[in-house]
Amino acid sequence: MSIDLLGIKILFIAKGIAATPDWAEAGLLATHVEDAAAGEIHYQTSTVDVVVVSDVQACAHTWVPEAAVQTPLVIVGNSSDPRRIVKAMQTGAADYILNDCPDLAVHLPVAVREAYQRWKTQEKQKQFESLRIRNQHLEQLNRASQLLAATLDSQKVMTQMLIEVTDITNAKDASVWAWEDERREFLVCRATSNVALLETLQKHRVQRGTGIAGWVVESGKSAVVSNTQRDKRFLASVDEWTGFQTESVLAVPLKVHDDVVGVLEILNKDASFNDEDIALAETLTASATIALENARLVERLQAQTSELHARNADLDAFARTVAHDLKTPLNWVSGYAELLIKDWDVLSDTERREYAQAALNGAHTMENIIDDLLLLASLHQAEVVIEPVDMHSVARRARQRLAPMVAQYEAEIVCDVELPMAMGYGSWIEGVWVNYLSNALKYGGRPPKVELGFTDRRDGFMTYWVMDNGNGLSEAQQAELFEPFTRLERDRVNGHGLGLSIVRRIVEKLGGQVGVESIVGRGSCFSFSLPKV
Repeated sequence: MSIDLLGIKILFIAKGIAATPDWAEAGLLATHVEDAAAGEIHYQTSTVDVVVVSDVQACAHTWVPEAAVQTPLVIVGNSSDPRRIVKAMQTGAADYILNDCPDLAVHLPVAVREAYQRWKTQEKQKQFESLRIRNQHLEQLNRASQLLAATLDSQKVMTQMLIEVTDITNAKDASVWAWEDERREFLVCRATSNVALLETLQKHRVQRGTGIAGWVVESGKSAVVSNTQRDKRFLASVDEWTGFQTESVLAVPLKVHDDVVGVLEILNKDASFNDEDIALAETLTASATIALENARLVERLQAQTSELHARNADLDAFARTVAHDLKTPLNWVSGYAELLIKDWDVLSDTERREYAQAALNGAHTMENIIDDLLLLASLHQAEVVIEPVDMHSVARRARQRLAPMVAQYEAEIVCDVELPMAMGYGSWIEGVWVNYLSNALKYGGRPPKVELGFTDRRDGFMTYWVMDNGNGLSEAQQAELFEPFTRLERDRVNGHGLGLSIVRRIVEKLGGQVGVESIVGRGSCFSFSLPKV
């Protein structure tokens, strides 16, 4: 490694140094100044390759150790005390020479040349190492981009991105936060390198505009926080919730065509995050976001295909079920109507009323089946807007729709609490209440007693339930309840299974779950859960 040692520019601060070399004779260019104060002015305004200064001057002026970061420093000292030498060297000196050294004027140029040569050698080694690391990072980015592009599973894309970004930046953890839904009011954790915290993090929502992630999605810019305790944007509640300790953060926006869809947070690097880390992370997220969008497009296509298959299966099963379920009430209507027409003159008033009521009941049964058909058809229409639903009003409307049935069964429906709001779609949820309540009336005790209520859960969901006083269901019956078009007690009541499969479709499409708890001989409790407002 050849280094040109001719024409080295020396800043020689003479104060406190016993001898002044003949720098020109040594082939060096030197500028002489009296003290470090004057030396600072020259250093800031001129090119300097090496600074020669006494230990006293070096320790008395803060610019000298600061300059040692970028320029070799040769210190001339008056003491051979190791502690004094160590203190001088701590200023960043490349060499230390005693002031009373024989032939100081001869040794100083030699020391300057050697210090400069060592400095330049180390500088080139650092450049080579930096270039090697950069090439390594480029190889990693290229490999990561290929892996991400070959993955068509969005969860695997996020997991791979976290693996690669922690490896490239030497960080300890990372996580992906994305919008909870189309309203873009909250960010939720979609993936994390700390698998043990995933379930806990997924229950925590970060409101738009709060926290470092919130700032990044609002600004569309990356953020580096070296000390979270000193940054007002840091949301300490996440650490309190998880028990994790976040010390430093690099947060990078995830963009699709300039639209920020989420944030990649890289956490806790031993050294500080720097500009190179930002560049690497932004390059990786650009590839990852494209891969993630491609994966989601494939997943949506697969979901649409699965939905189409399910819809076709529904139509086949539905056609068979409806044909069977409509046949019986239709027979009631036509049979009793025919009897009324044929035997009107010989029937008593009581018999006429009984036959007319039987025909009317058959008509009501057909009406319920047609309502279920219309509700099922609405599930296959365009996506609906999920919004806060006044659950108490919806449940009240459902009870009003069933008023004739309540009177028929001489039933009692009790709701002693104000049902809280939840996220959903009102007309669909009204259908859920109608189904649960009508089943409770049909399958409840005689007379039926039905109770409505709710359970406020801690996982972000609200559960609503309908409890009856019927005969209850066995475990085997419970397992089949919400399967497509399952019918229980088919000898007693027709059409039961049609509605429950639709209920399940509705609630799951709204991001919730259905459930049932029952003990034979002690009644049943049907429930559905929806996200809280």
